Amino acid sequence: MVQKILISAPANGSGKTSLLVGILNRYPGRFSAAKFITIEPEGSGFCPIHETGCACRQMDGPWGIVTDRATLSQKGTDTGRMVAAGARETIWALARPGHHRAMWEDFRARHLERLGDLLVEGGRIEAFFREDRRLFVCDPSLSRDRWKEGQEDLVARADLVILNRRESAPEVDVGQIDWIRRHATGPILEADLTQPLEDSLLAALFAE
Repeated sequence: MVQKILISAPANGSGKTSLLVGILNRYPGRFSAAKFITIEPEGSGFCPIHETGCACRQMDGPWGIVTDRATLSQKGTDTGRMVAAGARETIWALARPGHHRAMWEDFRARHLERLGDLLVEGGRIEAFFREDRRLFVCDPSLSRDRWKEGQEDLVARADLVILNRRESAPEVDVGQIDWIRRHATGPILEADLTQPLEDSLLAALFAE
């Protein structure tokens, strides 16, 4: 059966891409990968416009879907990591606020069926995407000031919550971990997502 897995997080830098790449490394050639991002207004602090060759600078409209392998394979980018990790196919989809539905409808019509088993990274796309598994990644060393709105719902709906306890991270926010434990309805696991994924974590990721 085709599997579609959604990975979301409360803030940029939480470890979404690291988890996705970790899965790809363990199952090269099995999954396609799609990265959905929102192009926030300049100065908001949320849009990763610093990324090399950011496609938002080349967009003609309010949303776009990038499939060009040369662009996606660039070193130093999240999509480049996905390609290098063995994604069967990689897609990068971008939308300005208010245009996610139009972007999703185009993605679904032109790409979804042929992608097969799919790992999806993104938060706002969850309103349209119908996943088989929903994962939530949180790095408790990141300040709550960096969190985006609506995280209570994302945590509560997650099939699995992963606390990204990086060995190299500064001191964690214990209150943040307590907040996660109060709002999560699924299992909570700890892992250092900068390291290869352990078998126990993979078993939880794909548990029925």
